[in-house]
Amino acid sequence: MGLRYGQGVYGTFKYGPSPVGFTFKVQIANSSGTLQAYVNNEIAALEFSYTDQGGCEKLKMFLRRQYDNLTGLTVSSKKEKFDIKVYIVPDFGDSAVLFWRGEIANIQPALRDSEEVQVLAYGYVNRLKKLQVHDEGAPVEFASTTIGDIVDDIITDYVVTPAGITKGTIDTFSTVVSSMKFNGSVYEAIEKLAKIVNAEWGVDASREFFFRERSILRGHRFREGYDISEIQDEIDYDQIVNAVIVEGGEVNDVPVRVVVTRSSPYETSEKRINNAAVLSQTVGERLGEAYLDRYGDFLRNTRIVLPRNKTFIEETVPMKRAIIDRDPRPNVWHYGTLKYGTQKYASEEEYIIRRIIYQLNDTSLTTEIEFGEGKPDVKDRFEELQFKLEQQRQTAGV
Repeated sequence: MGLRYGQGVYGTFKYGPSPVGFTFKVQIANSSGTLQAYVNNEIAALEFSYTDQGGCEKLKMFLRRQYDNLTGLTVSSKKEKFDIKVYIVPDFGDSAVLFWRGEIANIQPALRDSEEVQVLAYGYVNRLKKLQVHDEGAPVEFASTTIGDIVDDIITDYVVTPAGITKGTIDTFSTVVSSMKFNGSVYEAIEKLAKIVNAEWGVDASREFFFRERSILRGHRFREGYDISEIQDEIDYDQIVNAVIVEGGEVNDVPVRVVVTRSSPYETSEKRINNAAVLSQTVGERLGEAYLDRYGDFLRNTRIVLPRNKTFIEETVPMKRAIIDRDPRPNVWHYGTLKYGTQKYASEEEYIIRRIIYQLNDTSLTTEIEFGEGKPDVKDRFEELQFKLEQQRQTAGV
């Protein structure tokens, strides 16, 4: 069993049963799947994270134990890496939910004022960094296919068998590839393909790979003053561009040059883009406008802290967008009936979830969420347009 906590007043329950916090367990198994240990009651601190570009990311925990005691963390010869899982039972009677899974990467015993063992683990997506896309050492070329098909082929041919990762949902992504070569790690290849189509991808807690089109649905609402204890905002003006000079290929020995500008409240900031596939004013204007759509205004990043969250936020993949409600107006009930109409929300702001960090201490689960601002009606397609133009250049041989 894991630890369980509740809230009482002066050692007694004030208004009936104390609300149950949660039960958690940290399970460690060997490479064959045989359970080695539960380390719940030894944990001094535990932190694990999930990201929209990789899935289960990393885990760090401190164990209260003798510094030379590595029981349950590796074999006596220290020549085996163990699997680690984090389960949480949100409320009494609920089923255990697998929040995170990875493998131990680093163990650091320490003898200081007190003895402890620090454990660092990475999600199974880390194995993609150690596998290469190659043909007997030579580059692998994909031609006359789509982004989705390339991802499917790479995972099937280079990942499933050696990495022990299963292939989950890979969305279609109909972007056509005339020719594309890879001669690096699987991780680098998938990361590049995801950037082209703005995909959400990774390996989840079930060791299943996914490559998904981002959701534009709202699925999480966090209320200031209710759910959120801390907000940190970043408004970045440094990357703003309001004039783009597009320099393309030559038509009748004359280079195609297009200047695209946009009215802006900011001082002039110009950017030059070189792309030999731009062979007309129209295409150059499209490329310039796409760049300004992305960088014509400030970029925003936000971090919030949820001190009492027990929700498995990344349960649905792709993750739905989040709302920070800065002026929540709850329902008002009077004698069992709704007195003042339906619940209302004001000052809504919509965000894409980028990273989730869970911090588990002796008596609490704290969740930090890092956001990037999202626009549900305008998809960022600049990278995809750049890629399509590069494909046209290769086809034309320019």
